[in-house]
This record gives sequence, structure tokens and C-alpha cells, in this order.
Amino acid sequence: MADASTFPHDTKGIEVGDLVVEQGNDKIVMLAKSSGDHYTLQVGTRSGIMDLHRTWRDDNGITHHETIFAIHHEQLTELLATFATPGEVLKLLRPLRVGWLARHGIGIVHGLDPTTDEQIAAVTRRRKKRLVLDEQQCQAAITVPDYLEDVYNFPDGAFSLFAGTRKIGIGMKSTDERGKTRLYWLRLRDLRRLATRWDQRLTQAVQQHAIPAADYQRYPALQTKPKTEEQ
Repeated sequence: MADASTFPHDTKGIEVGDLVVEQGNDKIVMLAKSSGDHYTLQVGTRSGIMDLHRTWRDDNGITHHETIFAIHHEQLTELLATFATPGEVLKLLRPLRVGWLARHGIGIVHGLDPTTDEQIAAVTRRRKKRLVLDEQQCQAAITVPDYLEDVYNFPDGAFSLFAGTRKIGIGMKSTDERGKTRLYWLRLRDLRRLATRWDQRLTQAVQQHAIPAADYQRYPALQTKPKTEEQ
């Protein structure tokens, strides 16, 4: 994994409440600030093994590591091909029309869920080497148009669909090279069902392609020793 930052503002991570996600050399760390417990996704550039492990400290000050998942690099492509295909998401896309929104009393909101680098940069600020959400900037980025037709004034990208106060979907606006604008949407219920199917497939794929836990002791990269506070 490259050492260059993949986050806006030239940062190495993002902080949301108690959760911190940071990029390091050859790894991504997910940390709970209150407890210090963290999960590390180790790419394993040198070892050729990608692994996910949990690290925590017990009441006696001893640090423990538990490998949750490990896989040889050459098995990654097969694993990913087994449980998910981008085409499944594309099949869920539905054409979106302003008239349909009006007839069903569905409202639209832009900026609620920032997805692009520009949107993320607009609602965050830098603290040390992390991105931190700025509540005022988040509120300022949210747009509720006066008229549904104003969706065509949105920049290309995602927006949210609401039935009353309930979010029901994700809308998307795209403009082709000829300037023609198209609107689509994904129903959240469909996405949740797809996520459940992917989770089931992933579990089966991991069982088939991952390194069995009984074999972890054979690989130095997966072996760790407990550390005390003095160490």
C-alpha cells in the first residue's frame, strides 16, 4: 500500500465520534478511542498474506492479538469473484422521474451523505493528521430544494430520497458527453437484501479460500507475542 494519503486535506485517516480509521504503511487500522481496541487489515506486501486481526489490552496491561482472517494473495481474486459482482448492483438501478417523485410524495436531499473527495473535504477539517467531521459544515452542505425539478441543478453524483422522515433510497444524477442528464435510484431495501446475500456468499468463500485457523502457526506473519505495558 502506498504511503501517500488517500484522504482530503493531505490526511492519513478520518475520525467520527469514537471511531478512527487510519491508513499506514501496508495496513489500515480501525480504532475505538475510548477502549483502545483496534482492528488491523494488514496487506502483507512482503509476506504475501493479507490478514485481519484484533488487538486489545486486558486489565493486567497485557496486549493480545487475535487473527480473525488470513488469505494468500493469489487467492484474493478467486475469493472476490466468488461472492460479489458489480453487475448485481447495476441490476438494482431504477430510472427516476420527477413526476414519479411528486405523485408518491417523495422528497430529495443533497449533501446528506458525502461520497466524493470534494464533498468530504467540504464537511471536514484537519486535526493533526486526521479528518474530523465539522457539524456546522455538514449542516451547511445539506440542500433541500424548493422544487423537485431542481434536482437537475445538482452536481452529478448521489443524493437521498425520503418518504416523510424515512430515507428510502439513493438517487444518482449523471450527465453524458452530449450534455444529456439521466436520473436513477437504488431502493435501500434492495441494497439491504443484496448485502445479506453477499454476506452469506462471503462466509462461504472465506471458508473455501482463506487460510484455516489451525494453520496460522505455520506462518511467521500471523504469529504475535503478548506484550505488557513495560514492553
